[in-house]
Parts: sequence; C-alpha cells; structure tokens
Amino acid sequence: MLSEPATEGRLAASLARDGEGPCGLYLAPREGLDAWIRAARARGTTVASPAAGPFGRSVLLPGGVAAGPHVILVEGTGPSSG
Repeated sequence: MLSEPATEGRLAASLARDGEGPCGLYLAPREGLDAWIRAARARGTTVASPAAGPFGRSVLLPGGVAAGPHVILVEGTGPSSG
C-alpha cells in the first residue's frame, strides 16, 4: 500500500480523490471580504488571513475535509491581473 505525502495541499488532495475538474466554489460576500472576516471572528470562528488568489484577495472557508469540495470567499468579482 502506498501512502500519500503528509505535505500535499488541499488542491492536490482534491485532484487525487476526484480527478481533474471543479473542486471549489468561489463566493463574494455581499458586504465584502473584510466585513465577513470581522463578523466571523466576532462569532468566534477561526479565519486565516486573506491571501492573493485568482479572483483577488481570498480566504478558505473554515471547516470541511482536506479533499474538498472547498468554499473560498473572495474580495474581487473578476480574475486578477496576476
């Protein structure tokens, strides 16, 4: 039996489990990403710091399994120029 490396990330785990294709849902909070993060933290939810992503600043929604599907909250409404 082969083991997968412990260093593989969420995307790699999703692709290994389900093959290539959609593995995440990007959502833009109506009130904005920073407001959503503040409200989540006020409720006691642990939220990582936003990072650059394909749709601007984004943060992975807490919880869920490492192999997905993943929900990512984004600041922007279109692909970034990066």
